Amino acid sequence: MAPCRMVARGGPGTHPRDGVPANSLSNSLLRLDGHTNIAAANRRHARDPQRTLKLPQTA
Repeated sequence: MAPCRMVARGGPGTHPRDGVPANSLSNSLLRLDGHTNIAAANRRHARDPQRTLKLPQTA
């Protein structure tokens, strides 16, 4: 008899591609805010979550 193996499976929404649209949107918003270094901007906003982005107003 073969041994039973436990297989770790993630629940819904745990696939790596699930976060891609959110990352793409956040990167685009940071670029619109004038940031050129996305990694540094992410760290800066992670330290101060109340910081707001100064995005251009349209229409």
